[in-house]
Amino acid sequence: MGMTHRIWSLAKARLQGEWFGEGGGSLPIAPLLFQGMISSALLFIVRGDLDAHGYAIFTFTLMMALSLLSLLGELAPLLAQDPAEEWVAGLPVQPRDIRLSKILVCATIVVIMSLSVSVPAALLAPADTTLIGRFGLIGLGVVFSSCLTATGLMLHAFCQGSRSGLLVLLQAMLFVGMFVGFATALGQASRLSEWQETSGIWLVLPSTWVAAPLAPNALGTATYMLFAFCLFCAIILHWAPFPPSSASQGTRSLLGQFLHPLRSLASKLWVRPKELPIFDWIFEGLPAEKDFALRTYPLMAIPLAFLFLGAEADTKQGQGLLAILCFAPLTYLPILLLFVPTTATPDARTLLDTAPLHPHDEAEGARKAVAIRIVLPLYLSLTILVSWLANMELALHLIPPAAGFTVLLMRNLWPHYVERPPLSTPASDLGGVWRDDLTGGMFFLAIISVGLALLTWRFVPGAAGGIALALVLLGLELGLSRRATKAWCPKDHPRSK
Repeated sequence: MGMTHRIWSLAKARLQGEWFGEGGGSLPIAPLLFQGMISSALLFIVRGDLDAHGYAIFTFTLMMALSLLSLLGELAPLLAQDPAEEWVAGLPVQPRDIRLSKILVCATIVVIMSLSVSVPAALLAPADTTLIGRFGLIGLGVVFSSCLTATGLMLHAFCQGSRSGLLVLLQAMLFVGMFVGFATALGQASRLSEWQETSGIWLVLPSTWVAAPLAPNALGTATYMLFAFCLFCAIILHWAPFPPSSASQGTRSLLGQFLHPLRSLASKLWVRPKELPIFDWIFEGLPAEKDFALRTYPLMAIPLAFLFLGAEADTKQGQGLLAILCFAPLTYLPILLLFVPTTATPDARTLLDTAPLHPHDEAEGARKAVAIRIVLPLYLSLTILVSWLANMELALHLIPPAAGFTVLLMRNLWPHYVERPPLSTPASDLGGVWRDDLTGGMFFLAIISVGLALLTWRFVPGAAGGIALALVLLGLELGLSRRATKAWCPKDHPRSK
């Protein structure tokens, strides 16, 4: 069996098993549709203000943001350590064959994802775009997506161990930049028009290199940079630096130490003794799960970014927008809760599955840990931002009630979205965030959060009223958490079912 045949056989087995298996049920159809709708809407808005070259730059910038975001999030398992690596290595294949087959799988999925941008771009291109230019958008998009695959590999390989937090930060910046950056840049898209070639500061943007062949002066600096970029990415793909299996990293963090006093206070006043083991475990372990952080932190950071767009606290409209943004984390609770079961070490669940701990107490302890370790720091960040952009009075007026409503509603949302025990399931087995029930739940919560925000802003009297309302909500939560618990029964545990 030749090397090419071995590589294709391995890649075909991976594609059929992970992506095209079960009638294509594992394909990222929902992300494709989402990216296609977002891309089509943005491209339709700017197509009248851009010429063919400027339109190509905008298209490839959008493709770069969406592709890297997918590679760092939903498609991250493609670039991670393969759980079947040892089994595949036992086959009559060479390590080079294994690496190149994974490259082929990565490139195939990423190219399919890129078509959700390039195909609408070709169809919606400005009237002066030639047929060659339209097909060029698709062809160059395929080349660019392959280069982005190499970029994702480099990022995953570099951000290991003590640098793993950089990957989360990068994805958060991409997510925020995609929503906020494109929203603020739409009105200035016409600046990309009438360029003979890319020059100046724009040369730092890889999408301008990819669009250079479609410029009137195609043989410019950007085109030569594109050739160098493609050559460099080809070397990376040939080398295939897939992240090695990383040793267990410590769970200690600066934020965890900062929250230690609140953790101790919650352990004494809010968390019952039966809930304390799972509370401590989730508090320490969940933030250390990279898959959880990559899938949830960027979404939770959106309200922080949009505060900069609506930071006009001097007007009624600006204050109303600030109020809505302060309550926005409530909308993203389903996604946060969906990935609470995420873990890279599911066998560690044996410690809890064999312990005399009722699932109700386990859920309560985990929910309180998520509230203190994940939700509370987000609202503390919002408090700092609103105080800086507006004033402390408005921050205390809005954010304590927002945090109180979020923690209180989490009690009812938990059984609907935390479908498996905490820290029990690999992220790949939980599916993605593109689910019909999740979308509907988030839409319903968005309506509730906007209503609560406007009611709090209009009818709660100032900072004193906001703190008082938060104390009432806290008292209600403390009262509900002291309800009698059910007796432990071994048949209630997952391993007995």
